[in-house]
Amino acid sequence: MPNMYIEEKNLEAILGRMRSRPSEGNVLSSAVQTLTERFDSLSAEMGKINYTELSNEYDRSVADNKIEDISRKELDRLCELEDTLNSYVMMAQRRDEALYTLIGLDFFLRKISMNSLKEQLKDDTHNNRHQVVTRYGWICCQNEAMHRGKSFNLPFQCDVGPSNRRKGLDREFYTLLEFLPLMNAGIGTNYLFEKHQGNDCPDFVIAGTAGLAGLEITEVTLSPQANRERKEEESFVAFLDSRFGQTPADITIWRRPTWAVLNKNTEEIAAWLRGTFDEFSANQHGDDSFYAEFEKLRFRIALRHSESGHLWDMSQTGYEYGCVLENALALESSAIINKKLASSSAPNTIPTFLVVYVNASLVTQPRQLLEGVKQGVGEEYKRKFDDIWFLVGKKAISLLNGLE
Repeated sequence: MPNMYIEEKNLEAILGRMRSRPSEGNVLSSAVQTLTERFDSLSAEMGKINYTELSNEYDRSVADNKIEDISRKELDRLCELEDTLNSYVMMAQRRDEALYTLIGLDFFLRKISMNSLKEQLKDDTHNNRHQVVTRYGWICCQNEAMHRGKSFNLPFQCDVGPSNRRKGLDREFYTLLEFLPLMNAGIGTNYLFEKHQGNDCPDFVIAGTAGLAGLEITEVTLSPQANRERKEEESFVAFLDSRFGQTPADITIWRRPTWAVLNKNTEEIAAWLRGTFDEFSANQHGDDSFYAEFEKLRFRIALRHSESGHLWDMSQTGYEYGCVLENALALESSAIINKKLASSSAPNTIPTFLVVYVNASLVTQPRQLLEGVKQGVGEEYKRKFDDIWFLVGKKAISLLNGLE
């Protein structure tokens, strides 16, 4: 009978150790506290939503009515249900991410070796093993780098942090987390993280029943508008921190316009937030969330008591700057790939795949992107890499055979 490691009893023990861990005033303690609070807060919010009941209500409404026959009131209800269901899914994803990282941290803090970790997880699902093993590897690599004097945006949290200050190691591990399950599903393999190779090529060695393989990670981004919007986000977060950073409450954004629009209205938002915080403080809400909306901007938030005061974006709003041109992305990707091919470093693992993380929104025709890269690179990549994979949103697509 399989002996699953990630099961209720073990999870309760891990969370108990994390919650009772004394604060030591260092980045490791801060990571433990942040992740534990995130897991607890999201679990509490999810507990207030009956996902099955709301999902059934949504399905019945859609099945029983044609869209043109739905009244405005019913349509508003459908939109509200859809927002709530989407938010629940996002909260579940972020809660699980926090939990997987806490499990990795628990192994790290107890000084469990990678081999022992893999042995303890051998009966768990492959996705659980991938999530914990990769995050454990990320934590260990960060720890080694910090002992050499390196710094990270969000040490030990398995997160990449602000786009203009992200470290190469974090970018690589983030891409591995997202990509490897997709590649495994596409080609029917069961690879797991084996090691990170520092400055050697490839960045990662992965291992499975098929043996060893290598993954070299790179990233392509194109849209100046998207980059500007990311900077607008960081600017707005900095503004909130400067005005309300000492307020003992988490701010969760449920609906918003673009970050650029928020930055154009910071003084109005600040005045509204001050009033909202006063109302929040005047009413004792315990662990319940306090919801408020700045109707002029359709900016909806929830406040919740917290000592750490995090900002979480749960909105469904993407960057509103139009479609990304796949042909332009192909040109940029080709330039990056050709630069990789021109470098003197050769892979020390066979096979090795180049993974291109397409860091752009609204890529609606990824195959057009691949066709452009084929024209820009041709067969040259085969002298160094066995295949090139593109991570586009939640899809991984092979240049060699189009698998996804």
